[in-house]
Amino acid sequence: MAPVNRALDRLETERTEINHECEALQRFADRVREIDSSQPAPTPGGMPSLSSESHSADAMEPVRAAYRETVMAVPHYEEVYEESLPRNLATELGPDLSTAVCSGHDVSVTPHLKKAIAEAAERAASRRATFIGMLDTERESLRHARRSLDQIKCAIQSRLDGDEASLSVAEVFDRLEGVTTKRQRLLHERTLPSHIEVHGLCSYLYDQMRWTYPVLAVAATLRDKFEDVGLVLT
Repeated sequence: MAPVNRALDRLETERTEINHECEALQRFADRVREIDSSQPAPTPGGMPSLSSESHSADAMEPVRAAYRETVMAVPHYEEVYEESLPRNLATELGPDLSTAVCSGHDVSVTPHLKKAIAEAAERAASRRATFIGMLDTERESLRHARRSLDQIKCAIQSRLDGDEASLSVAEVFDRLEGVTTKRQRLLHERTLPSHIEVHGLCSYLYDQMRWTYPVLAVAATLRDKFEDVGLVLT
């Protein structure tokens, strides 16, 4: 059961990280909305500007600070992303907003821009919330498969030990086929986010492990056991 057990561990790590990112993006959106865009900025001569917008030498620094202290402050950021603020912000909010936030000069924190930044962050959070739902579906699929595979394993082991098996040869075979068929159907029918769709959720989650398809790996091992003890249907 090692492939499925390790896949479940990997899945839990991914879910925790995505949830942290989701919460961080929402906090960032909230902080951006709280930035005061109505205070007149000081001029080089020390007198306040008559402009109603914040237009200091670097009016976007509060936005960048909020991003560093929320999105870039998740525990796994350096290990997983290792990206500069402009690059990560462009990925999450889009290149236009990243340019506006990171240009440094001649950009005002207008209500319109604050709204655009906050809404883009909330969309990024929403995408993660949707992805968490996919991870939950994957977790349930793995748990269900593990229960079925464990029953099959126990039945095969009983035959190896010469004990009375809980499942007949035909039932073992049918259940193995059922687990793999159900798993294959899930893999082919689910809709994935665009950044994952190219290589599939299993590759995204498990590619660094020994088994990219953990359920199928266990099923193949059990099938080999099936054959080793002469239990193949003729």
